[in-house]
Amino acid sequence: MQRKDNKFLIAIVVLVLLGISIGYAVIGGDFSLEGSLTVKGNTWDIRTGTINDYETTGKSTGTLPKASAIEDNVIDITYTVILDKPGDSYSFVVPIENHGTISAILDDIENVVPTGSEKSLDYKVELVDYEDDGKIVASTLEKGIKLPAKDKSISTINVRITVTYKDDNNESIALEDISGRVTTKLRFIQDKNY
Repeated sequence: MQRKDNKFLIAIVVLVLLGISIGYAVIGGDFSLEGSLTVKGNTWDIRTGTINDYETTGKSTGTLPKASAIEDNVIDITYTVILDKPGDSYSFVVPIENHGTISAILDDIENVVPTGSEKSLDYKVELVDYEDDGKIVASTLEKGIKLPAKDKSISTINVRITVTYKDDNNESIALEDISGRVTTKLRFIQDKNY
Protein backbone atom coordinates (compact mmCIF):
# COMPACT_ATOMS: atom_id res chain seq x y z
CA MET A 1 0.00 0.00 0.00
CA GLN A 2 2.89 2.25 0.76
CA ARG A 3 4.15 1.69 -2.79
CA LYS A 4 0.84 2.85 -4.24
CA ASP A 5 0.92 6.00 -2.14
CA ASN A 6 4.51 6.70 -3.26
CA LYS A 7 3.58 6.30 -6.92
CA PHE A 8 0.62 8.60 -6.43
CA LEU A 9 2.76 11.18 -4.64
CA ILE A 10 5.45 10.96 -7.32
CA ALA A 11 2.81 11.46 -10.05
CA ILE A 12 1.48 14.58 -8.30
CA VAL A 13 4.99 16.01 -7.86
CA VAL A 14 5.76 15.36 -11.56
CA LEU A 15 2.50 17.06 -12.61
CA VAL A 16 3.21 20.07 -10.35
CA LEU A 17 6.76 20.39 -11.72
CA LEU A 18 5.46 20.07 -15.28
CA GLY A 19 2.82 22.79 -14.58
CA ILE A 20 5.46 25.08 -13.08
CA SER A 21 7.74 24.52 -16.08
CA ILE A 22 5.00 25.30 -18.59
CA GLY A 23 3.89 28.36 -16.57
CA TYR A 24 7.45 29.68 -16.44
CA ALA A 25 7.88 29.15 -20.18
CA VAL A 26 4.67 31.06 -20.92
CA ILE A 27 5.42 33.92 -18.52
CA GLY A 28 9.16 34.21 -19.00
CA GLY A 29 9.50 33.23 -22.64
CA ASP A 30 9.11 35.31 -25.77
CA PHE A 31 5.92 34.82 -27.72
CA SER A 32 5.99 36.12 -31.25
CA LEU A 33 3.52 36.14 -34.08
CA GLU A 34 4.90 37.06 -37.48
CA GLY A 35 3.19 38.11 -40.70
CA SER A 36 3.61 40.54 -43.57
CA LEU A 37 1.98 43.83 -44.59
CA THR A 38 1.76 45.53 -47.97
CA VAL A 39 0.37 49.04 -48.39
CA LYS A 40 -0.44 49.96 -51.99
CA GLY A 41 0.84 53.39 -53.00
CA ASN A 42 -1.64 55.91 -54.46
CA THR A 43 -1.17 59.08 -56.50
CA TRP A 44 -2.84 62.50 -56.39
CA ASP A 45 -2.38 63.85 -59.91
CA ILE A 46 -4.94 66.36 -61.20
CA ARG A 47 -3.94 68.57 -64.16
CA THR A 48 -5.24 70.44 -67.17
CA GLY A 49 -5.18 68.86 -70.58
CA THR A 50 -4.84 70.60 -73.94
CA ILE A 51 -6.87 73.82 -73.95
CA ASN A 52 -9.22 73.90 -76.94
CA ASP A 53 -12.49 75.15 -78.37
CA TYR A 54 -11.85 78.84 -77.89
CA GLU A 55 -14.39 81.33 -79.19
CA THR A 56 -14.48 85.12 -79.50
CA THR A 57 -17.19 87.66 -80.18
CA GLY A 58 -16.58 91.21 -81.34
CA LYS A 59 -12.96 92.32 -81.41
CA SER A 60 -11.91 90.31 -78.38
CA THR A 61 -8.56 88.53 -78.28
CA GLY A 62 -6.75 86.55 -75.67
CA THR A 63 -4.06 84.07 -74.84
CA LEU A 64 -4.96 80.51 -73.99
CA PRO A 65 -3.59 79.31 -70.68
CA LYS A 66 -0.78 76.79 -70.58
CA ALA A 67 -1.36 73.35 -69.10
CA SER A 68 -0.84 73.20 -65.35
CA ALA A 69 -0.80 70.64 -62.55
CA ILE A 70 -2.44 70.75 -59.17
CA GLU A 71 -0.48 72.56 -56.47
CA ASP A 72 -1.74 72.80 -52.88
CA ASN A 73 -5.00 71.19 -54.12
CA VAL A 74 -5.64 74.09 -56.55
CA ILE A 75 -5.43 74.23 -60.33
CA ASP A 76 -4.70 77.78 -61.52
CA ILE A 77 -5.91 78.62 -65.02
CA THR A 78 -4.32 81.98 -65.83
CA TYR A 79 -5.01 83.83 -69.07
CA THR A 80 -5.04 87.28 -70.67
CA VAL A 81 -8.07 88.71 -72.47
CA ILE A 82 -8.55 91.96 -74.39
CA LEU A 83 -12.17 93.07 -74.70
CA ASP A 84 -12.70 96.15 -76.86
CA LYS A 85 -16.33 97.11 -76.26
CA PRO A 86 -19.46 96.04 -74.39
CA GLY A 87 -20.80 92.72 -75.67
CA ASP A 88 -17.35 91.34 -76.58
CA SER A 89 -16.50 87.99 -75.02
CA TYR A 90 -13.76 85.39 -74.98
CA SER A 91 -14.18 81.76 -73.95
CA PHE A 92 -12.25 78.51 -74.03
CA VAL A 93 -12.61 74.92 -72.82
CA VAL A 94 -10.13 73.42 -70.38
CA PRO A 95 -10.10 69.65 -69.81
CA ILE A 96 -9.40 68.86 -66.15
CA GLU A 97 -7.87 65.38 -66.00
CA ASN A 98 -7.34 62.91 -63.17
CA HIS A 99 -4.18 60.92 -63.91
CA GLY A 100 -3.99 59.59 -60.34
CA THR A 101 -5.49 56.76 -58.36
CA ILE A 102 -7.40 58.97 -55.89
CA SER A 103 -10.79 60.43 -56.89
CA ALA A 104 -11.15 64.21 -56.60
CA ILE A 105 -14.10 66.42 -55.66
CA LEU A 106 -14.41 70.07 -56.74
CA ASP A 107 -14.45 72.06 -53.50
CA ASP A 108 -14.33 75.69 -54.65
CA ILE A 109 -14.29 77.95 -57.72
CA GLU A 110 -12.72 81.40 -57.56
CA ASN A 111 -12.02 84.04 -60.19
CA VAL A 112 -9.12 86.34 -59.36
CA VAL A 113 -9.60 89.44 -61.52
CA PRO A 114 -7.85 92.78 -62.05
CA THR A 115 -8.92 95.49 -59.62
CA GLY A 116 -11.75 97.59 -61.01
CA SER A 117 -12.96 94.99 -63.51
CA GLU A 118 -15.75 93.56 -61.35
CA LYS A 119 -18.26 96.22 -62.51
CA SER A 120 -17.46 95.85 -66.22
CA LEU A 121 -16.83 92.14 -66.69
CA ASP A 122 -18.87 88.99 -66.23
CA TYR A 123 -17.10 85.69 -65.53
CA LYS A 124 -18.82 82.37 -66.15
CA VAL A 125 -17.36 78.94 -65.40
CA GLU A 126 -19.40 76.01 -66.76
CA LEU A 127 -19.22 72.25 -67.05
CA VAL A 128 -19.49 71.16 -70.69
CA ASP A 129 -20.14 67.88 -72.44
CA TYR A 130 -19.70 67.06 -76.10
CA GLU A 131 -22.49 65.39 -78.03
CA ASP A 132 -21.73 62.90 -80.81
CA ASP A 133 -22.01 65.64 -83.46
CA GLY A 134 -19.43 67.77 -81.60
CA LYS A 135 -22.00 70.21 -80.23
CA ILE A 136 -21.22 71.54 -76.75
CA VAL A 137 -23.86 71.23 -74.03
CA ALA A 138 -23.16 73.42 -71.00
CA SER A 139 -24.40 73.10 -67.43
CA THR A 140 -23.55 74.78 -64.15
CA LEU A 141 -20.19 73.82 -62.65
CA GLU A 142 -20.89 73.34 -58.97
CA LYS A 143 -18.96 72.36 -55.89
CA GLY A 144 -19.14 68.64 -55.24
CA ILE A 145 -18.64 67.47 -58.82
CA LYS A 146 -16.55 64.31 -58.74
CA LEU A 147 -13.54 63.59 -60.92
CA PRO A 148 -13.16 59.84 -60.40
CA ALA A 149 -9.91 57.94 -60.52
CA LYS A 150 -9.87 55.23 -63.14
CA ASP A 151 -7.62 52.23 -63.26
CA LYS A 152 -5.12 52.59 -66.13
CA SER A 153 -7.03 55.43 -67.85
CA ILE A 154 -7.65 59.16 -67.46
CA SER A 155 -10.88 60.63 -66.12
CA THR A 156 -11.80 64.06 -67.54
CA ILE A 157 -14.30 66.85 -66.98
CA ASN A 158 -14.42 69.77 -69.41
CA VAL A 159 -14.71 73.30 -68.04
CA ARG A 160 -15.60 76.31 -70.19
CA ILE A 161 -14.49 79.73 -68.98
CA THR A 162 -16.13 82.80 -70.52
CA VAL A 163 -15.27 86.44 -69.88
CA THR A 164 -17.77 88.99 -71.22
CA TYR A 165 -17.64 92.77 -71.28
CA LYS A 166 -21.05 93.58 -69.78
CA ASP A 167 -23.56 95.37 -71.97
CA ASP A 168 -26.09 96.77 -69.52
CA ASN A 169 -27.12 100.34 -70.34
CA ASN A 170 -23.74 102.04 -70.01
CA GLU A 171 -23.48 101.36 -66.25
CA SER A 172 -20.67 98.86 -66.78
CA ILE A 173 -18.65 100.68 -69.43
CA ALA A 174 -15.06 101.11 -68.30
CA LEU A 175 -14.04 104.75 -68.54
CA GLU A 176 -10.36 103.85 -68.58
CA ASP A 177 -8.33 100.81 -69.55
CA ILE A 178 -8.32 97.94 -67.07
CA SER A 179 -5.49 95.49 -67.45
CA GLY A 180 -4.10 92.51 -65.67
CA ARG A 181 -4.14 88.75 -65.76
CA VAL A 182 -7.21 86.75 -64.88
CA THR A 183 -6.97 83.48 -62.95
CA THR A 184 -9.71 80.95 -62.41
CA LYS A 185 -8.87 78.76 -59.42
CA LEU A 186 -10.42 75.31 -59.15
CA ARG A 187 -9.83 73.79 -55.71
CA PHE A 188 -10.09 70.00 -55.44
CA ILE A 189 -10.10 67.79 -52.37
CA GLN A 190 -9.40 64.08 -52.17
CA ASP A 191 -12.46 61.86 -52.09
CA LYS A 192 -12.27 59.91 -48.85
CA ASN A 193 -14.36 57.15 -50.45
CA TYR A 194 -12.04 56.52 -53.37
